Formats: sequence, C-alpha cells, structure tokens
Amino acid sequence: MSNIDNLISQSNSNNFKIIKLDYIPERQQIILLKTKQNLELFIEVLNLKTNDIKEISLNEKIYAKPYGRIEFHSIDDENFYLSADSLHFKINSNGEIILKDQLDSKISSLNHKHVLKNYIFREDLELIDLKDLKKYNLTGFFDDHFDQYDFIYFYFDDRYSIFSSSNEDIVIIIVYCKDGDDPKCFHCILKIESPENIRVLFVDKIDDLGKYYVISKNLSELAYQKHFLDDDNVYVRKLSIEKFKEPESFAIDNNAELIFFNAHQFILLYDEKIEILERYSNNLLKSISIDQDSPYKIKKDMLLYVKDVKLNYTEF
Repeated sequence: MSNIDNLISQSNSNNFKIIKLDYIPERQQIILLKTKQNLELFIEVLNLKTNDIKEISLNEKIYAKPYGRIEFHSIDDENFYLSADSLHFKINSNGEIILKDQLDSKISSLNHKHVLKNYIFREDLELIDLKDLKKYNLTGFFDDHFDQYDFIYFYFDDRYSIFSSSNEDIVIIIVYCKDGDDPKCFHCILKIESPENIRVLFVDKIDDLGKYYVISKNLSELAYQKHFLDDDNVYVRKLSIEKFKEPESFAIDNNAELIFFNAHQFILLYDEKIEILERYSNNLLKSISIDQDSPYKIKKDMLLYVKDVKLNYTEF
C-alpha cells in the first residue's frame, strides 16, 4: 500500500467515528476530529511526510452531543479551531485549550456565525479573529464601501444570504434590493486579509437569486443553483463587470448540491453519494458512495470522505 493508504488503514482500525476532517496539502497532513465510545472528542493527525499518526487528547474533556453542531479545522501549523454548540475553542498541537469563549452577541437573533479559515463573520457585522478571539466591528467598513445600503439593519428584514467556507477567508453576501422599481440581488464578495484590510473582490447587481454559492479556487467564477425546484441548472458567472450578467448554464440533477467546480469538473453532493462530472460534456467520471451526513473535504485534486464509518479518498 502507498503511504496514504497505510496511514488511513491504521486510522480506521480503531473504529472511532469521524466527526470532522481537514486536509492540509502544503503540510501533507490529514486531520481528523473523532469521538470515543463515550462521545469524548479527540484529534488525530495523519502525517504523510513522516508516515506516522499523532493522537491528541484534549486537556479539557469536550463531548459530542446527539444532533449538536460542531465545527473544526486547522488554523495553522500549531493550532486548531473547534466549536461545540455555543462554545468556541482554540487548541494547540498538544491538546491544550488556550482560548475559550462563547462569542455571542447580546441579541440572540444576531448570533448567526460563518466560520472562515482564520475568522468568524457574525451577522451583526462583528469579525472575530481566531488568533486571539478578539472582536472587530465592521460597521464602519460597510458604511464606507456600501453607503447606498444600510447593512446595520439588513438582517432584520430577512432579505439577505451569506455564504462562506472554512477553506478560505472569503465571504459572499447577497442582499435583496431594488434598482428603481426592478427587484435586484446585490452580490458582494469580500476577502479578509486582516481585520484592518478587507478587500472588495467583486460587487454587482443582477436580477437573479441562488443557493449553494461556490467560488472558484482562482477567484474568477461564481457558481450557484436556483431556489426553484423546476430549474435543473448550475449557473456560472465570470467575476468581471463585463461578463457577470451573462451566465453559463449547465444541466444537473436538482436533488444534488454543487460543492466544487473548476475549469473541467463539477462535484455534486447527494444524501449518500458524491458525483464527479465533466463540466462541459456532463459525463459522469466517478460516483462515490458515502455515509449520509458524513464529513468530506476537497483540496488539491483530492476528495476525502467517509464510508461505513471509515476514512476514504479519491483523486480527480
């Protein structure tokens, strides 16, 4: 067996459930958040470079709860982010919890959070740096860059959507608005370099609204599906003012969720399988059975997934 096959086989031998997983290609590490039989959480690091597995027990016991919400990913070489229900933790590579906070707003309805690679974007326009869990108010930034919209109150009207990923420090904000008497959807893509340096990558208004927004790795295209059940298409828009209003459309199964795309392929998530399709011919390249509601990770032409409670992978 190859290096990765051997390590995955060793990891699977303990039969502990995988709750979350991460893959860091530049460090050649697969990182797993697992539970023991008593639902106690621990971390396992599969190091493809040194061909070994490191098990990290937490110095404060944290347990998974049935139907509880858990987020987890690697922040950097030495630290992990973990949230379990309302608590947020920064954990070092020795399993020591070095930071712990609830990070909640005083108004519970504003506590919706979007976990990025190095930050948490909260819907009351607070940004939380995972380095020290320090909070930054972004109201001034939105007022300075988007003075035609009152972002302070946009969440009260239920006229917005926010999309993000823990792979990147990018936030996609869609606000339902008007252009004269015509309904429009304001699309705004932000890249957070630091709390003091937020880049506006793209802004435009179109008469279209979607779900499952995904941005390409090279930040040149935005893809989404429509809310309408009778629309079996993925729409891909170039992130340029000249081409954004003219999308390409590709027919897919509307029971699937688009989770990744590039110049050549689409990857679709179903309840119990993942499909890899050729982008322009729609030919099925691979169909992979997975456990329902199990974690997966796509990075550097590799898909990591869980089947029969065991870690698996495929390259594409």
